[in-house]
Amino acid sequence: MLTTILLHSWGGIGHFDQRSTFLGRLETLSKLQRFRHFRSLTFDVVTIAPSCYENSAHNLFGDVMGPNEGEGELFLALSNWSSGIISDRASYFKVINSAQDDDLAYYCIIRVIHSSNVSRLFTL
Repeated sequence: MLTTILLHSWGGIGHFDQRSTFLGRLETLSKLQRFRHFRSLTFDVVTIAPSCYENSAHNLFGDVMGPNEGEGELFLALSNWSSGIISDRASYFKVINSAQDDDLAYYCIIRVIHSSNVSRLFTL
């Protein structure tokens, strides 16, 4: 599923290859290091189950026998949006095409943190 993306400005090295040292280093940055080197935006996502009426259309006991909490849809949306996965269900990246002609690489990193207190709450 992950493909190697080569950027000319980086000398043709696959920095976004799944086993690259670049992505490995991103995973090891502390919270302070991420704050110092990246612009960041944090928001919370609450996943919800379909309504009981939607479940009853498919299965009479669908809402009682393990409701879909929307977690799968969250990770599916992230994997469809992203250029690749750093760590499954934890970190994703997207290479962004620059509007300017320069040698910089533009990318977005999304880290998913599951709340330890609330089962349906995720911080992105």
